[in-house]
Amino acid sequence: MTYNVLRKNAQKCAPKRIDIGRRARPISESGEFMAQSQTTRQENDPIRILLGINRLSDYERGFILDSNMHVGIAFAGVLMALEAFMFINSFILSSRPGAIEHIGIAWIMHHRLGYATQFVSAAVLLGVSLRHVLVRPCSHAVQTFALAQCLGIMLVLGTYAACVDVFRGNGLYALITQIVALTCIFVIRPAITVPLTLVSIEICFMFASYRGALSHGLIVNLSMFFAFIVIAACVRYLFAVQNAQRSEALLRQSKTDSLTRVGNVRLLREETLELVGSTATITILDLNDFKSCNDRCGHDIGDRVLIRVADGLVQSFGNEGRCYRMGGDEFIVTSTTLSYAEQNARLLSAQEFARKAIADEGICPKDMDISFAFGTITRHIATTRDLRKLERDVDRLMYVAKKSGTTPPPRLLTTGSKRAFRVRNMRWIIWALRSACRIAFPTDADRCAVRGMPIRKMDAEDSSGWILMGPRRRDTVRIAA
Repeated sequence: MTYNVLRKNAQKCAPKRIDIGRRARPISESGEFMAQSQTTRQENDPIRILLGINRLSDYERGFILDSNMHVGIAFAGVLMALEAFMFINSFILSSRPGAIEHIGIAWIMHHRLGYATQFVSAAVLLGVSLRHVLVRPCSHAVQTFALAQCLGIMLVLGTYAACVDVFRGNGLYALITQIVALTCIFVIRPAITVPLTLVSIEICFMFASYRGALSHGLIVNLSMFFAFIVIAACVRYLFAVQNAQRSEALLRQSKTDSLTRVGNVRLLREETLELVGSTATITILDLNDFKSCNDRCGHDIGDRVLIRVADGLVQSFGNEGRCYRMGGDEFIVTSTTLSYAEQNARLLSAQEFARKAIADEGICPKDMDISFAFGTITRHIATTRDLRKLERDVDRLMYVAKKSGTTPPPRLLTTGSKRAFRVRNMRWIIWALRSACRIAFPTDADRCAVRGMPIRKMDAEDSSGWILMGPRRRDTVRIAA
């Protein structure tokens, strides 16, 4: 069992999206952010973790449960082998008259039932653990149930067996082995293990005192044993939670752009796969003349501009869109709830937000206008191949808008045909569209690319705002009136 395996499986069990702390306003102006940071510091307090009263995130809970499932494979296998041996041994004892007379048939039957119950419980834990590790991750509820039923039955049977042994004049060895398994092998909250362990020991103390078998040495030894068990459970839980927190922090850093605090390309590739099977609106935007801003004002000013642009995107889209930085001054926004017109309106709002923030803070000179060109397409994504094609089309459309200076960007014509057309004038454009789509001009819902040879710019009154896209980026032109 390695740290990377635990992190990989915990990531699968965790929610699909992890809050990566994308900011919509300066941190100093966000009281909500400060309150959230204070709450986070309280939850990371080592004292609270040692006592087991901290609140775990979904990722941390999945990380700890995953480590328990890996340990549970070996533990359940060994436990099943031991219980099977003891179950068979009970039949051997029941076949000997001397053993029955000395031990009693009731004692044998009770232990046989306990062995069978513990065997079935361990089998459930083993099955869930194997499925989780080898097949596919189980939910947190299933993992918790499998672990709780096995350890609960073990603790109850151990307490019962220890009380019976006290009545028979034996020691509390059964209880000691069960408590060690409960606290030292698995990672469980001390707020759960410590009270359960204390109750079990107190029950055995009560029976031993009733039987007259409670000596001073037994009290001292069991008290020291309980203290060491509490320390071991708390320290083990503390280390497990800290490992989970470090793993979650590394995962967030690997999926967050370090400058703008929005998602990076890695997070984009993971989350765009969720768009398959739905209708999505995707936008790629690029800042206009950003190189001159860097050359004139310096890269530190350029970085501040990028931060304000990212803040504007997050502020405008909120929970209805996902924003990512692809690199440089390029961003991509995806949404499954916004239409084509709504997405473009949000982008223009984000542009105004960034302009106002940059002007208020005096980041750039007043004569420098910050704007960005973007291309937007709404389309149903049936397969991952459709998704990659959509990303290519949006990228090419963004470059068309960047060259033409159109805001909002031009729309994209569509055809269902793979035929190639050599377009030389508007008459041939109309003929090509009629041949491919059986209509002169496609509807808004059909946006794609007209595959063709090099296309030159044409003028037509009824085609303003539309573009034709050739097989290469340089072949893509806009038809403007």
